[in-house]
Amino acid sequence: VSQATIAYQNVIHQEIMKAIGNVRDRGKKRANYAVLRETRMPALLTENLFIDNPSDATKLKSEQFLLQIAHGHAQGIVKAFGLKKKTKQQPQPKVSDKKLYRVQVGAFSDRKNAEKLAEELKKKGYPVYIVG
Repeated sequence: VSQATIAYQNVIHQEIMKAIGNVRDRGKKRANYAVLRETRMPALLTENLFIDNPSDATKLKSEQFLLQIAHGHAQGIVKAFGLKKKTKQQPQPKVSDKKLYRVQVGAFSDRKNAEKLAEELKKKGYPVYIVG
């Protein structure tokens, strides 16, 4: 485990616990999981309560509590990486009253193929993002 991982874990854990309030802090653990072991960058996993514990399960059914968990993760990442709020307001995309659906088209081993499909979709008016 890298020193960076330990530092990020300490900060993020603290912010999550601050955000979710009155729950038992089961501490920080380290394990030999492939998803952590096989990466070449600092990496950590979080567990946020347990659905087989009735008290925890009740909390995890609450949208407000889930938002608190999310807020704790976001604040932890902000603090761990020293992120600053942008001073200029970013334009918000217009969202209609219609329900929106996200579709992942596929994965390509050749970026040119992904870009070709993206251009075709853009011409038809679809918002397209290439990730990777």
